Parts: sequence; C-alpha cells; structure tokens
Amino acid sequence: MDRGPGDNPLAGSATGRRYDAAALLLAAAVLIAIRLHAFALPLETDECNYAYIGARLLGPDRLYIDVWDHQPPGIFILFAAVIAPFGDAPEAFRWMAVLASLGTMVLIFAIVRPAAGRGAAYLAAGLFALCSADPGMAGEGCNREIFMNPLALAAVWLLVRRQPPARLEVLLAGLLLGLGSTIKTVMAAQWLLLLAWLIVRTWIDTGPDKRFRSVGAAVGLFGVGPAVVWAATLAYFAATGRFDQIYEAVFAFNLGYSDVSAGYWQRFADFFLAPIHQYVFESTGPLWLAAGVSAAALPFVRRGRGFAIEAALLCYLVGSYWAVSAGAVLASLLLLDAPAAGDRAGCCPGTSGDTAVRIALRPPGSLAGLGRGVDRGPLAADVAGPGLPTGAAAADCGQAVRLARSVGPGPGPERRQGHRSR
Repeated sequence: MDRGPGDNPLAGSATGRRYDAAALLLAAAVLIAIRLHAFALPLETDECNYAYIGARLLGPDRLYIDVWDHQPPGIFILFAAVIAPFGDAPEAFRWMAVLASLGTMVLIFAIVRPAAGRGAAYLAAGLFALCSADPGMAGEGCNREIFMNPLALAAVWLLVRRQPPARLEVLLAGLLLGLGSTIKTVMAAQWLLLLAWLIVRTWIDTGPDKRFRSVGAAVGLFGVGPAVVWAATLAYFAATGRFDQIYEAVFAFNLGYSDVSAGYWQRFADFFLAPIHQYVFESTGPLWLAAGVSAAALPFVRRGRGFAIEAALLCYLVGSYWAVSAGAVLASLLLLDAPAAGDRAGCCPGTSGDTAVRIALRPPGSLAGLGRGVDRGPLAADVAGPGLPTGAAAADCGQAVRLARSVGPGPGPERRQGHRSR
C-alpha cells in the first residue's frame, strides 16, 4: 500500500522522536535569538497600554469605569497576571510573548506532520520561527495577536487530530476560540470559517440517516464554548454594575472603530497593499506566495485525511485573512495570518512540488532587519490615566506603569477618551 505524506516510517520510533525534538529545539533557538534584540526596548504604545491598565487592575480600579479601553478584558487580565509575580520590566512581557510563540510553533508542527509528513512539519515550524518576528508586523513585541495564535492553533489541532473529532474535542476547540475572542473579538472570523469546515466534515463522515442530527450536534458543541465564555464575562460585569460600559466599549465602540473610509471589499485588497507598514511583504512575501500556491493545489492533489487536515488549515487561513481585512489593516494584525501561512507553506512538499518549496525557502529580502532594533516612538500622551502626569507617561512607559500601581482610582466614567488600541 502506498504511504501517505504523514506515514513516515520513523513517525513512532525513538529515532523519529529525537529528530523531532532536535528540529523543534533548533527552531525554538532561532525564534528566541531573533527576538532577543527587542527584550530591553521600551514598550510601544499598545503594549504599554495593556501593561498600564493591567497594573491599575491590580489595585482598586475598575475596567471600563476607572480606566478605559475599547478592547475586551482578556489582554489586560493577562498582563496583570504577569505583573503581579514578575513585575513590569519589558523583559517580563517579551518572555510572555516568546512562550506564546513557542507554543504556536509546536502546534504548527503537530498539525502539519500528519497532513504532509515530518519534512513538511520541520519546514513549517522553521518558517514560522523566522517570519513571525518580522518587525514590519510588530512580531518582535507582545501584541495581542501573539497570544491569540496558540489558542486558535490548539483549536485547529483538536479538530483535525482525528476524523471525525470527538465531541469533547469539538467542545474544547470552541472554548479555546471563545477565550481567544476575549483578547480580540476578531477571532469570531476564525470561529466562523472553522465552523464551516466542521459542518462539511461532519456531513461527509456521517451516514445519510444521521447527518442532520450530527451536524446540529457539532454546531451546538462548537458554539457552547464561546457562549459560556461570553455569558460568564458579561454576567461578571453585570454583577459589578458595568454591563453597559463593557457593551459600549467592546461591541458598540468597536463596530465604529473598525469602520474605515475604504469600502468593505476594498479592505481585502488593502491587506496586500499594507499602506500603514508598506515593507511587510518584503520579508514575508515568500511565505505568502508558498501558502497561496499550496492552497491552490490542495483540491487537485490531496485526498482523505491529508485533505481533511489541510482543508481545515485553509479555512483557518481564510478566517485569519478575514479577521485582518474586515477592520482596518494594521501591521500587528498580520500576526494572525503568520501561523496559518506557515501551516500552508509547510505543506508545500506534499501538495505543490519543488517550485513552491523553492519559493518558501527563497532568502527573504529584509529578514536581516530582524536582528536590528526598530524605531520606538515615545508613549502617546493619551495612555496617561486619571491622576497620572501626562508628561511622565509620554516620556517613560515603565514609569507610567509603576506609577499606576501606586495611584488610587481615577475620577470615573468620564474617562471615555482613552487610548485606542490597535
């Protein structure tokens, strides 16, 4: 019988496991080394905003009342959880981002290997290690997309590790995506595209007499996680008298904030123009070309389990693209697509032939810039919270965060003109 791409004879052997460990350790070393130059750099505006608000939440301040932002609470809770034991030095947040990126890389390997084999998995992990830290998309920092990626990849892994996925796996996958949406609500796009894949796979894998019932159960289980996460979140804010405030900030305000002057469909083209950070595709362009070639070839050269896994990756890629393009195209948002493109490009050896592999391995023109520092402007004055000197906040983010841990609660709901995170 012919072997599929994932049927490597070393797959379950001790030698194969040593190869896997060595490859992942090498990729991890590259991923960390590329980011080291940024560890001591001051936090940029968005990062400092998360740290500042996180520090305020460790005191008596209440989110959306005493300190305000239009984002859901997940990122501020995460930063507060790091500040409490480790302090507010930039290195603490950089290591947090590195750990999230390492988790993403391991999940990419775990997803690609059964679909396209060990070599493809090594390629995908290596491409992510190189390209995910691209300064053009703020990859060397600790923006929210870095922390959303491992949650999304873990959900994909749960859905594709067996066909059909077990009910508990579907439930947990939805829960992970729901948790990710408390960091940034655009994860809803990834949930919708993966839901479409889940419906098709369940329909195909189920007998004619049980299809509608099985599809309904899968949809329900996949929706339970986000529903529980957001029901609990909104119930907490309602119980603490802040339901109107979180609704206004996270939902009403965000809808207006994402409404840019360009038409809706024009945004999908602007993704490739990247007018805000026009150099993004100089370094990661080869990765995108390889992912595109691989995706286009998928329907013609894949069958069975390999097709099922890669179709899920394709839905994940499209969902990430939708999440980025539906709002304003911002550099850090492109990080949502980096693991998806790495997944697809890594599958090139099994789907698109040597041409796509050569595209993926072409030396990226500006990757050399990953080892250099990037220009960091001063913290924007509008990050300064009530009772905090604007000058001090603008000059020194670290000082702003430290002061935030010592000041009392702000004056209240009029703090509506707060910083707008990307």
